[in-house]
Amino acid sequence: MATGNRIGSYPLLHVAVYGSGLGHAARMIPLINVLADSFEIYCTSWGEGLSLLKRNGLECVEVPPVDVQWGSEGRMAFKRTVRSLPQFYGSFGVQIIREIELIRRRKPNLVISDSRLSAVVAAYTSGVPRLLITNQMRVNLPPLKSRMMRILERINGESLAAFWNAADATIVPDLPPPYTISEDSLQTLRLPRNRYRYVGFFGNHTHNLTSDPDHLFESQFKDDSVRKKVFFMISGPTASRKSLIPKVARAARLLSQEFRVILSKGDPTASSEPKKDGEVMVYDWCPDHEVQSLMRSCDLIVSRAGHETISKVIFAGKPAVLIPIPFHGEQWGNAQKCERLGFARSIDQQSLTAESLASEVRSCIQDCSMLKSVQRIKEVAMQLDGINNAAMIVKWFGGMAQRRNGS
Repeated sequence: MATGNRIGSYPLLHVAVYGSGLGHAARMIPLINVLADSFEIYCTSWGEGLSLLKRNGLECVEVPPVDVQWGSEGRMAFKRTVRSLPQFYGSFGVQIIREIELIRRRKPNLVISDSRLSAVVAAYTSGVPRLLITNQMRVNLPPLKSRMMRILERINGESLAAFWNAADATIVPDLPPPYTISEDSLQTLRLPRNRYRYVGFFGNHTHNLTSDPDHLFESQFKDDSVRKKVFFMISGPTASRKSLIPKVARAARLLSQEFRVILSKGDPTASSEPKKDGEVMVYDWCPDHEVQSLMRSCDLIVSRAGHETISKVIFAGKPAVLIPIPFHGEQWGNAQKCERLGFARSIDQQSLTAESLASEVRSCIQDCSMLKSVQRIKEVAMQLDGINNAAMIVKWFGGMAQRRNGS
């Protein structure tokens, strides 16, 4: 993997990745791998995203985190986030300064921002061409019914759009309408001049999979090939997982007498060796290629409602029970769209119990219409090669920037 030390005539690419949770880094890694044949690349990020990027052998510079505040119950703490806005904007300012310093020192030909406004601003300020990759153009406030909250959300979205519009182009790693999963995070914005370029999900998630997708389940449950299979895949920032995992683990144990159950706790710093908890097979960390194989092999997926997670659900062609992070507007919007498309059901974590989750799993796994719906949407997704479509755009802009600089 190229590290950004100038070699030959390869243009240099600065990739700024949002660091909270694993979703952003996970979707960017396949694109970076494709671009590595044409660019020298270095990244910036923080938190779990930084760890995952480094774990995949990428050069990554740490920048200060910019994130919402989390409550003790693993939900987004809206009021605390508002109170911490001075600190938030302070970190955002430091991020911009850090990005500018790197850009001026490393002199990249092109900057790619994965949902990082600081990188767009830094590249614009430095006069470097910049591309935005995002499925979220506005900050969705918690799903409350207050009219004032909706007005504030709209004002916030339109204000952010003025800054996002500094990007030379906007790549949306999602399906085109009417199948766009993140439509709630993209709609009603009037300011951007750039038309969204819907390229499809990043990858069809079939690279490096086991040749037999049933292998992992069968290897753990050799004595039983009849019972249906449920895969609990918990992901997201550490604080958001802590309160959910005990409920999910109990639900998994309740279901283990009826189904074959595997649980992934989504901790990228932990061991990837599976272990037994009664009849449940548990991964503290399940590598991505194994996650994808398990998703393809199972009959039902239980997961968060992050955009990258949902794209994997669709490519696996399996129905899902989605548990959005409480007060997380983007995930709530994603989950509602998946319900409208007919392949998932959304559950509010605040009212969730192990028993209610187990009951929802039993109901969904018997609902044949959900499987038909997700198979129909999978056909749409498979027609779009998101990674190569995005790579073509990046290479075009990179080539233009290199010719302009005469490098």
